[in-house]
Amino acid sequence: MTLRITQSMLFTRALQDIRNSSRGILRAQEQVATGRRLNRPSDDPSAMLRLLPLRAELQDFANLTENTHLADETLNAAASALEEASSVMTRLQELLVQASNGTISTSDRKSVGVEVDQLLRHMVGIANSSRGGSSLFGGTRTESAPFQLVEVDGRAHVAYRGASERHEIEVAPGVSTTLYAPGNQYFQRTDRSATTITGTTGAKSAGAHDTGSGYATLDVTFAQLDPTTLPSGITPGSGIANSTAVGPLSFAFTAAPASLSIGGGPPLAVPVLNGEFRTANGDTLYLDVATPVSPATGTLLGEADLSTDLGKTVTRVDFSTSPVAVRDSLDDSVLHVDVSTLQRTGSDVVTFHGTFDVFTALIAVRDTLQNPGNLSADESQLRLQSLIDEVSNAHDAILTGLQEVGIRGSNLELLRSRLDNLIASDTDNLSNIEDADLAETISEMTQKQFNFEASLQVSARIVQTSLLQFLR
Repeated sequence: MTLRITQSMLFTRALQDIRNSSRGILRAQEQVATGRRLNRPSDDPSAMLRLLPLRAELQDFANLTENTHLADETLNAAASALEEASSVMTRLQELLVQASNGTISTSDRKSVGVEVDQLLRHMVGIANSSRGGSSLFGGTRTESAPFQLVEVDGRAHVAYRGASERHEIEVAPGVSTTLYAPGNQYFQRTDRSATTITGTTGAKSAGAHDTGSGYATLDVTFAQLDPTTLPSGITPGSGIANSTAVGPLSFAFTAAPASLSIGGGPPLAVPVLNGEFRTANGDTLYLDVATPVSPATGTLLGEADLSTDLGKTVTRVDFSTSPVAVRDSLDDSVLHVDVSTLQRTGSDVVTFHGTFDVFTALIAVRDTLQNPGNLSADESQLRLQSLIDEVSNAHDAILTGLQEVGIRGSNLELLRSRLDNLIASDTDNLSNIEDADLAETISEMTQKQFNFEASLQVSARIVQTSLLQFLR
């Protein structure tokens, strides 16, 4: 079979060659214009499969770079806040040393107390510092101020309303750093030890599970006489609320002459209305006594009320169980009291050792200086001197926090350097796959241009049609 080359075949082949040459020129021109060898998947499918993961990884690295900038700015803001807090504590130490001097007058101490009160409020403001609307020391709860100064009836404490979890942010592949830390780790860091109760009531610390902080006052007041322990002939007197004796109280009645003694104290002639009976310890109990008293001997039980919040919350002590948990309505803290030796009313000083954080130390110094409890000059001086070490420990917690922030900042610099190296490596790999060799591409484009022009010339010579050839 003879293959005949027709005019149509010549036209088709010539057109195909021209189109191929034109596409080659356009592709070369595109590579020169963009500087990339790969502009679409069809340019090199196998190379594109290696290119896409690199592009995705570089995008991830770009996001991580943004995170490192955010973390760096946030850490700098936190460090500045902690440095300011350290300055406040330094000033507090200066004022405390000045005020603990025995030569300072009461009015001068109160003036220093006013400045300490201002330092307290300034410290709360520092602890509530924010950046871009996010609290620096609120942990994962960044939308609101983490610390609140609560003041009731001249008493104060600072409550932490933030989260206990750290707000983490990824700053390198598989590596995260803390963006917002819980502020109570810096401003309310404590190392709780023993609790002591100092006073005359006989109350003792039970020694476990207390949650209070700083100083507190344990008020012991007379509650009532246990009616089940009252013998015939004895009833509470009209002044019973003013009684100071609590706990088990022995009584002894003598018929001739008729008299009654309470707690081993001197006998009082009976019958008597609202008689002031004194115990051997000098405590008082107000009773109405008729004759005869039956049985003649026995034990009365004076129940007591305990409070650490000025009587807003009271805990009744009936001496059937010990220890007794006393709750403070101001901060919901609990003091556990051993009442086995409780014997009289009064006010004792409670010290929660190791709990003087930044705010508690400021409040304790302020209150001691302003002296709402009417401590004597010597008592105030001794308390202020004891607070010097507590304030120093609280300052150390701020400095420790500042050191921690500094370490995180240093680690962030190392991670940023590592991230820059990863970006540089992937960029080089991407360039090797994607970028065009301009010299080679321009040379190729020139060659393709030459081929295109040659195709046009050859086609013009081959495909020459005359009327005579067409008629044939």
